Parts: sequence; C-alpha cells; structure tokens
Amino acid sequence: MIYFKKNNEYLEKYEVTYDKEKVEQLKQRIIFECSRVEHREYCSDYGSCIRDRKLVKNFRAVIVGEKEYWEETRDIYKYTYDEYVPSDLVNHIDGLLNNVSSSIDNIFNYDFKNDKSIDEVINEAMITFNNIDQEGLFQKQQQLKYINNLLESKRVNDTQKDIRPYYKELITLINFELIDKILINDINKVYLFLDEQEFELQKVNVRKK
Repeated sequence: MIYFKKNNEYLEKYEVTYDKEKVEQLKQRIIFECSRVEHREYCSDYGSCIRDRKLVKNFRAVIVGEKEYWEETRDIYKYTYDEYVPSDLVNHIDGLLNNVSSSIDNIFNYDFKNDKSIDEVINEAMITFNNIDQEGLFQKQQQLKYINNLLESKRVNDTQKDIRPYYKELITLINFELIDKILINDINKVYLFLDEQEFELQKVNVRKK
C-alpha cells in the first residue's frame, strides 16, 4: 500500500507492508476477546435482527405465541442471545486489509474514548432513563428494558479484556519504508504551472515503529 505523509515542508511517500495473516488473526482476537458483549432479548414473528451470525453466542429461539394476519397466521418467537459489539478499531483494521490508505491515519490516531466499558454504557443509559419525562411512560419502559439487558450483558462481559495491549501489537505489525519525498512548494508550482487551483495538504501524524 502506498501512503503519503506531510512532514514539515516535504510530502513523503511510503510503502506500507504488513503480514496479512497475522493482522487478520489479531482482528479476530480483538473481536472475541475485547468486544463489549450485549445481551439481546425480544419477540418477533418476522425473524431475528441478527446482523452477523459469527458475532452471536448463546442463541435461543422459542415459540411463545401466534400473530394473525389477514392472509396468514405467523408464529411469534422469543429470541435470546449475546452479541459481540466490536470496537471501531476493527473497522479500521478491515480498511487496512482492503488497502484503504485512510485507515492508516485512523489506526495511528485512534481515540480510545469510543471503547466504552459496560459500566459506562449502563451509567449513560441510566441518565437517559432519568431524563425521560414522567409522561413518557412507554419510553421509560423501553429504556428500562434496555437497562435490564445491559445489566445482563455485564455478567457476560467478565472475561472481556482491555483493547490497548492488542492495539500496541497491531502497531508493531505495520511497517513503513520511505520511498521518496518532494518539496510541497514544488508540487504547488506544478499545479500553478498547469493552471490548477493551489491545494492544501491535510496534516497527518504517523509514528514509525
């Protein structure tokens, strides 16, 4: 993958390499060892809301009733399962594996504040519940169900690990080799010579390991 980095008055061109198999294996470890696990429990006659079966464990579907429509009668299922909610870092790793150069910036400038613990999520849900007007009875009931699911989720999150050591491992797997560099003023001169609008290069921070 080719990656460009602004470094003072120069634009540097790097060849980015990594062991695809090791990065993929690390991604899977991050998903199943660091993801927040959320408990899901709901009833439906139109199937489950599962987006990715690989992220689900302890799945159960039990018929609890029927719903009549004009043209048919459908079974109502109660779905219960635990679902892994991967960190945003996983999406950036996918970008890296698909040779999306912007994923480099996303990884090296990753903000861990998006990786909230289950306790932080519960606290935020409680604040939302307390802020719902007393007349919003249905909203309070729905939020209370959500909080109860989060409390159940807390039980299954006991084995989940801190993502930071995995992040540090990821950084060591990405290598940068400087190929060439050019003065940014020279690039601008070429654009002006070609009667193109002068452009500004976005500043990015890359830490080379």
